[in-house]
Parts: sequence; structure tokens; C-alpha cells
Amino acid sequence: MKKCIHCGAEVPEEAAFCPACGQSVTEEAQTSENQQVRPENEQAPETDEYTCEAQAGPKNEGAQEPSAEAPAAAAPAQKKPPVWVWIVGALAVAAIVTAILITGKKDQTPPADAAQTGVTEQVGATEQTEEEPAAEGETQDFVSYTATEAQLTDEVLARVVASCGGKELNNRMLDFYYWQQYYTFANNYGTYLSYLMDTSKGLDEQAYSDTETWQQAFLSGAADMFHSITALNLEADAAGFELSEEDQAQLDAIAQSLDATADYYGMESGIAYLQASFGPKATVEDYVAFARDNLRASRYLEKLMDEMEFTDAEISDYYDQNADTYAENHVEKIDKPMVNVRHILVIPAEQNEDGTYTDEAWAEAEKKAQQLLDGWKAGEATEESFAALANENSEDPGSNTNGGLYEDVYPGQMVDTFDAWCFDEARQPGDTGIVKTDYGYHIMYFVSKGEEIFWFETAKGDLLSERAADLEDSLREKYPMELTLENAAIFDVQAEDRAAANAAAEEAAQSETASDETGDTQEASGEGTQEAANE
Repeated sequence: MKKCIHCGAEVPEEAAFCPACGQSVTEEAQTSENQQVRPENEQAPETDEYTCEAQAGPKNEGAQEPSAEAPAAAAPAQKKPPVWVWIVGALAVAAIVTAILITGKKDQTPPADAAQTGVTEQVGATEQTEEEPAAEGETQDFVSYTATEAQLTDEVLARVVASCGGKELNNRMLDFYYWQQYYTFANNYGTYLSYLMDTSKGLDEQAYSDTETWQQAFLSGAADMFHSITALNLEADAAGFELSEEDQAQLDAIAQSLDATADYYGMESGIAYLQASFGPKATVEDYVAFARDNLRASRYLEKLMDEMEFTDAEISDYYDQNADTYAENHVEKIDKPMVNVRHILVIPAEQNEDGTYTDEAWAEAEKKAQQLLDGWKAGEATEESFAALANENSEDPGSNTNGGLYEDVYPGQMVDTFDAWCFDEARQPGDTGIVKTDYGYHIMYFVSKGEEIFWFETAKGDLLSERAADLEDSLREKYPMELTLENAAIFDVQAEDRAAANAAAEEAAQSETASDETGDTQEASGEGTQEAANE
């Protein structure tokens, strides 16, 4: 399995498209994405409980244990996370690692008493209330758009939720946009998701903000995504832009990709997997249409972005205008190219009571590091043999499976002594040495200097991000969208799994309670027997 470069979901090796988000995962797309990757040791962003905005964190340190800190390098804050970031999969272009979501306006939320029409059972925006006061993270009065399979009749599926330039988003297509929003969000935050929402409850049962549930927030994000993608496609229509034969071939292979994914997960068919992901009314034909719109918007936007050119002076000025923000995130204006290095970390074995390493442990670690380096020099003394030695001996979990390699290391990224060794003016490929940091001794191997200057490439990417966001805004103004969110009907694909998980948790709790009661009874019985014996 491989990871989707756009949403992070697992994708079978032979798949051309991600079943979760519909984006291309071909080598070409991967290459495009790799031009703007996060630092290898970057961790998941910290988030505000409601805004989900990434917070700036401390300096990234190469040999540091994994933590939940934010990226070391982040761009100036944006007005909002533009949908184009999801479209091209450039999650690391700027600091827009805010989960690719929630770009809808608050005034798009329909009133709680939205009218129902034409359905025997209420489907769409329905007001729900709770008898007990709402606990923190819940809402007492809120709008739910959840619909059962029986309620998703042809009439309900045909209802229009949004329209733009003559193109419509109905409930038949809404689930693709809506659940893509959730899957991208969930994959982006991974194990941190539980800090943001209660995964044991429905998205319409808990608050995203003071005025919206998570369901409403994802719905607004889905409509906003539809708006941007449709506006780009309309502009592509006007320009006579078409997909390449290779792209079309990838679209034609979607059914096969879905079958491969289904087989990996032990499901009977691609359509079974598709409906488990997006609802019982999902079809391969509709999914292909969804994927085509997304792919075409992506390709056209890539074309427009490729045509954007900036002078070195413009990029330098952009950095200077945002110098304070860059300084806070350790993106220094240092004209040194990024470097590639390998290292082997030897961590001292014993600690004092205060958590520091003992002098004896430091001495033993230094001795071991020197022995490893001497042994390597006595052998082939090649980069390949150093990489093998790192895989066998390094205690750095971030690099001990790839030969100790850190690529595109920039000034200020690593701890001071590590950084100073890497960026010594005299440093040459093949140089080795031993460096001490708070984490242990590092056996260093200098691989090469790159051609790119980190601050320059970061500012260039951020400027491109800003211009692309402006382009998105201009197209959205050119092709306005009309919303009728009260028509929305969303199938909860997670309800069954959530119910099973909750039932299992309840059964485990009851079993634990029963076990405790049995223990208490046995203890009381034993005490009674002892008292009788004493009498």
C-alpha cells in the first residue's frame, strides 16, 4: 500500500486514483507534490479546538523524539485555507495545514426551522433538541441533514444543494464532496482527531463552533469546494482546456482501482467499497464524474500556477514583508543551500534522578560512537555502508530505517551543534565526524549540498500560495454560487461502525463492572467467614 499524496489515505500500489478523495496518485502527481514537501521530521500540527488552525511551534530538531509540536516552518497566516490547496494536493506550500476544510461563510447556515417539502419522512435540515442541558462540545438545538437509505429517494437525491454557472450539486453527488472533506480532515490529523471531536458520536451531534455542528462545517466546506472546482472547470471550458490522454486513461482505470482497493480491504467489489465510503446510492459513474471534475480543475490550476512568474526581488520583498512571522518559525534569511546528511544516533544508557544522563553513560556512548565510526572507516567506507550501519545501530526513530538520511536540511532546522557541523563552510561530500547534542552522540556523514536556498524557496512557495488564493477568489467572484443547503441529505456512512464500537465499549464496561462486583462479593464472603471463625 502507498499513501495518497493529497489526503493521506492508504491506496493500493496498482491504483491510479485515491478512492477516498478521487485525486491522481501516479508517479507524475507524486513528483509534483514532492516539490513542496514538509520537513521529514515534521509532526502533526497543534490545533485550536474550533478553528482547527495550525499553531506555530518551536524549532524542529533532527534528533528529537517525535512529539505533537507544530511544523518548524510556517508561512504568514492566510485569510482562510483556500480550496485550491486541496485541489493540487499542495498541503505544505504554506502554513495552510488547517485541514483543508471550513471555508464556508457563517451566514450560509440555514435556519433551524428550514422548511421540508415533498417527503413523507423529514429529510434534509431537521431541528433536533435534547431534553438534558448540552454538555461541553455538544449542542442543545441544532440542524441535522442526516438521512437514512430509505429516505434517499430519487426525488431527494435530485434536490439541488448548490449551483454555479449552470452546473448543479445535488444530493446524489453531495456525499462525494462531503465525505471527502471528512476523510481529508481525518487523515490529516490522524491520531489527533480525538482531540477535536468525539468519534463515538455522529457529526451532527456535536459542536464545531458555537453556531455549527461538525456536520454543518463539513457541509459548508463541501459546498465551498464545489464552488471552487466548478469555477475552475468553467474557466477551463472558456479556455478550451482538456485533459491529456494519460489523464483520461487514469479516469478510465478507476473501476479497476476501486476493485483493487476493495480486494485489499477484503470487500467483495469496488462498488461495495465505494458505497461503504460514500453511501448506498454511490455509483462508479458518479464517482468518475466527481474524479474528473477534480482532476480537470487540478490540471488547469496547475497550468495557471506554472504561468505565474516572480522575480528574485519580488520573492525577497515578500520575505521582508513577513519577516517577523518567518523569524518566529525559524526561517532565517541565510543564503546557504540546503544539505543532505546521514547520521547515527547513540543515546546514553543511564540517567540521573533528574533525567539527565550520567557521566559514565556519556562516556560509554562516546566510546561506542567512536568504535562505530572507526569500524566503518576500516571497511568499505562508502555512503552505502554508512547507511547500512545506520539502519543497524542508530537510535533515531525518525531515520533509522532509511540509512540515517535527512534530506533538504536547512539552516536553523536542527539543534545548534548538529546544525553547525552541517553548515560549516568547509564541509565537503564524504566528510564524517562525531557531534554531541542533548540527545546523544551523532556519527555524521555529509552527503551533499543542494542547489536551493530554504528561505527563498519557502517565500516563493508562500507567494505562489497567496497568488493562487487570490486567483481562486477572483474566479469565485466571476462565477457566483447559489446555495440551498436546506435541501441537503447526507447518509451517515459511519453510523454502523460507530454503533458497533459503542456496543463493544459498553459490553466491556459491563464486563468490568461485573468482575468488580464479583471480586467485592468474594471479599465480603471471605471477611464473613473469618468473622465466624473468630466467634
